[in-house]
This record gives sequence, C-alpha cells and structure tokens, in this order.
Amino acid sequence: MKKVLVVDDEELIGELLKNLLDMSGYSPIICKNGNEALLHLDEADVLITDFNMPGMNGAELAKIAKQRRSTMPVLIMTGDPDDVPNNHSANQIIAKPFMIAPFLNWLEKVTK
Repeated sequence: MKKVLVVDDEELIGELLKNLLDMSGYSPIICKNGNEALLHLDEADVLITDFNMPGMNGAELAKIAKQRRSTMPVLIMTGDPDDVPNNHSANQIIAKPFMIAPFLNWLEKVTK
C-alpha cells in the first residue's frame, strides 16, 4: 500500500484527504505543517502539500523533499496558483477546490 504524506494546516482539509485516500486504497500520513512533515518524508511514497502555511510553505517543503528524494512525486495544492513561484520543485500544482477524479488519476499515475 502506497504511503501518501499530506500536509495542510487546515484540519478539515487534512481529514477530508485522509478519508479520500483511505477509501482509495492509500495509506495517508497527515501533518499540520512543514516541520512535522519533515519527520515523515522518508516513509512516504508521495508528498501532497498545501502552499500557504505558517512557517515553511509548500514550495519550500517540496524543495527539501526533492533534495532528499529526487524521485518523490510532489503535488502542491493552493487556493491561488499565481502565489506559487515559477521555480517550484513540485511535479504538479493543483488549484483548490479541485475535482476528485483528476486528483486520484494523478496519484494513481505517479504511484505505479
């Protein structure tokens, strides 16, 4: 079972994604911030992170994740895609709110 590290400071979003991932056959690891996520990077197969978070933002977390594990797929979720710098390290940017089917299709593709 693939482990998906989800990082979002909004508890409701984390809970919704946890339930969606559980129902879709993934093993979610939910974190509330980038520093907490750093403790779990090595055990995850995929990183899904919010962009706007207190402290470390999603682009900073994605950069660290890619430095540690260059092949780790990274998706950044954001309410405003224009906020994410062009030189981000993520494989994919997705605007919130997003449709479930394309999200799960991307996840399935990167975890094969």
